[in-house]
Amino acid sequence: MKADFQSNLQSRLEDPSLAADPSLEDMWDHLKFSIAMASEEVLGFASKKNKDWFDENNQEIQELLVKKRSIDCLLYFHISYLQNNLGGPVPPPTPLKARAIVLDLMAHYF
Repeated sequence: MKADFQSNLQSRLEDPSLAADPSLEDMWDHLKFSIAMASEEVLGFASKKNKDWFDENNQEIQELLVKKRSIDCLLYFHISYLQNNLGGPVPPPTPLKARAIVLDLMAHYF
């Protein structure tokens, strides 16, 4: 792997696409790009190491996530509606007020 990376990097650094008299910034950009591309090609990207603490394919969890997202949208639209009808910005609700609004929206729509 080390030899593959070194040869890949060497070939990228010898690439004649760099101008005949490059500036220091151009040389630095070429070096950064060459290292990044050689690393990506030889090593790839790290995959997820830690498993999620819940099963993303669980139907019950997916239904709860859909409800949560829809409630978030309803809360956003409720605040937008208040802003438009009151003619100006509305301060964000306190946590207790937001909870009351969410519970009211849940009772109304679910």
